[in-house]
Amino acid sequence: MIRRLSLLAMATCGLAALAGPAVAQQFVDEFDVFHDYTGGTVPSGGIWSGIHNPTNGSGVGGNPAGFFVANGQDAFGAPKNGLLFIEDLNGGSSGVGIGWEGGRTSSPFLFRDVPASEDFDAKIKIDAQTAGNWSSAGLLARAKGPATGDTIDPSENFISGTAFRVDDANPGNASVLTKHILNGAQVVDASTNFAGGTSSDPTASAPLPTYLRMTKTGSTFTTQSSLDGTQWFINSVVEAPAISAGSTMEVGLHFQMFGAGQGEVDVDWFSIFVGAQPPTDFLWSRTDAGAWGTATNWVTDTTPASPNSNIAVVRFEDSNAGPSTVYTDADVTAKRLQFDSPNKYAVAGTGVITLEADAGAAGIDVTSGSHEIQTKLVLNSGTAFSVAAGARLDINNSLNLNGNTLTTSGAGVVSINNNLDAGSAGLVANTARLQGSGVINGDLQNNSGGIVSPGNSPGALT
Repeated sequence: MIRRLSLLAMATCGLAALAGPAVAQQFVDEFDVFHDYTGGTVPSGGIWSGIHNPTNGSGVGGNPAGFFVANGQDAFGAPKNGLLFIEDLNGGSSGVGIGWEGGRTSSPFLFRDVPASEDFDAKIKIDAQTAGNWSSAGLLARAKGPATGDTIDPSENFISGTAFRVDDANPGNASVLTKHILNGAQVVDASTNFAGGTSSDPTASAPLPTYLRMTKTGSTFTTQSSLDGTQWFINSVVEAPAISAGSTMEVGLHFQMFGAGQGEVDVDWFSIFVGAQPPTDFLWSRTDAGAWGTATNWVTDTTPASPNSNIAVVRFEDSNAGPSTVYTDADVTAKRLQFDSPNKYAVAGTGVITLEADAGAAGIDVTSGSHEIQTKLVLNSGTAFSVAAGARLDINNSLNLNGNTLTTSGAGVVSINNNLDAGSAGLVANTARLQGSGVINGDLQNNSGGIVSPGNSPGALT
């Protein structure tokens, strides 16, 4: 149920502390423990506070209850391991199961209570979703209150950002629909595609899986979408002070079929940061050597800090006047390391760098120059090394894939000069040249376009 709970502040996880943490806490549910939400309960000790409409109108007009199960089975007994499976069997009959929209609040909504004064950053990964019949699944934030069903209460305030799959003939096509109900009335209805354009754009194709994101900063709510969990496109920005005017918000995920058909959605995970948002972008600012752990050595997108989280994108660009060493004797975590400088960077020290992504892939990107990782390196996520033509990445200490897959790409060189523990997941060489004096313990898959040069030999395996 909760595979990862990253506390970025010393604060309670309990719901009694709704005054909110001083800085962000991350709560994640990867839905890998069985729970049947149709009973109207949430797991004890989990990240969820409650659920609205768990049976999706069961019994109304003779309609059966839908399925709302984590790590269980669908209606036909097929396993849904590690997924939250929501199925609407009402088919839109009798007006049930088709709200959170302009006239209803009647479909399933699983939520966490969030202090209304706090900012948040919520994300969801959708692995599968019914196409057609106006299928809609995604994120929702609302001022806390009862779900009144087929009639909107005049005090209702919410915002939703959903993957909206209308066309059953083209299941890959989808738009991101953002709806805003303020004081009981729909005031905004924005529709864009997953690539950031308008929903009528031919590039609206959204192959699964897809990712959605909603952030709150003050009274500003922003909905975003992504095809890889890394590159995000803004779909809508809305000022909605009424949603955060009370003491508590409900933030979570929902699903409904607006049309007359039946449908389902498979949710891989849900993640939310609550509190002051930590930096996600770190740019090295020194012209010479310096310590990774010194906050003043970095330019960030929010408050001063040094990178150490699974959302941190760490950039080393051309601020260095010559070869420079960035050293860390402490263990640190980053989502991506990016090098773009003609002058060499060497990341060194006795600490261990862990590459882990909150969503999408972790990685190291080298756009220009030759750069070295001299610390030990551990992967906690699937990871990609991308090295451009004329560039080079040297891994000079041990590299432990830790059961994850490492993929190399680009027209540059990746040099492995120490032990690489590939395990069962293995190393996949796509287009980069893979060489070095190290030893690969495990499987190596050399795809078309990949070049493997054992021991820096003049020969190559292609």
